Amino acid sequence: MALTTMDGLVSGLAYSKRSRVYMPSATNVAGGLVNLNQAVTGAHGLMAAPTAFGSGGTTFNQSTVSNGFNEWTAGTGTDAYLARVALTGTVAGTIHIYDIMWACSGFVGNVATAQSVVSFSGMPTRNTTGGGCELWIGCSSAIGATAHNVTASYTNQAGSSGRTTVSTAGIASMPANRMYQLPLQSGDTGIQALASITLSASSGTAGNLWALIMKPVATIPLPLVNVGSVQDFAALGLPLIDDESCLAYIHQATTTSSGIILGTFDVVQG
Repeated sequence: MALTTMDGLVSGLAYSKRSRVYMPSATNVAGGLVNLNQAVTGAHGLMAAPTAFGSGGTTFNQSTVSNGFNEWTAGTGTDAYLARVALTGTVAGTIHIYDIMWACSGFVGNVATAQSVVSFSGMPTRNTTGGGCELWIGCSSAIGATAHNVTASYTNQAGSSGRTTVSTAGIASMPANRMYQLPLQSGDTGIQALASITLSASSGTAGNLWALIMKPVATIPLPLVNVGSVQDFAALGLPLIDDESCLAYIHQATTTSSGIILGTFDVVQG
């Protein structure tokens, strides 16, 4: 069953499920991207570090990895949609909402050879092919200051292995909670498994890097300080939220912090 008519949408909105959003301020830099679920203890807790890449990583589902993520109960025989987001921020910026499918920790910044994922734990049932998913690098312990590029070997959405991401400049002295994306090989539209990560040079310090497979859901502008930004179903495009989704809030800053973010989001089913 899906929402296919305006009458169905209006009916669904009357029984939408509202979830609170509260994220304390996290350190950032202008233009930087920070995983708020990882950086701060919000209304739904703090995201735990995923399993290390040498042990296959962690497959993310609400029922198994719920801490730090908004939760809702799926209606039988229905689809869930993000119908409204209302957020207020104490600094201007942008919130990018992603569904985390899989992640791992433990990559080091002082090795210039391939670091291979052992026994990849698999994609969740809500997206087994990884269609529409992106590959991101995160951090939980700062690496060194030496310049380096990063590439990854992966399997794409069609099941073709040995694909290689576009070589991307890593963040020197990358601090905890920062993130950046590794663009997929030309023509690919998703990723269903990660094989390895390779740094072109040692950063000088091991630190602790993460890899995350995530699917974009929505982008919420927060252009005015302490003034609410409301995105309704039309502005959002009524994106589908798969059952068991683990929704992460990625903050893009205009200054040195994310500021406090408070608000709600409504899930409608039909």
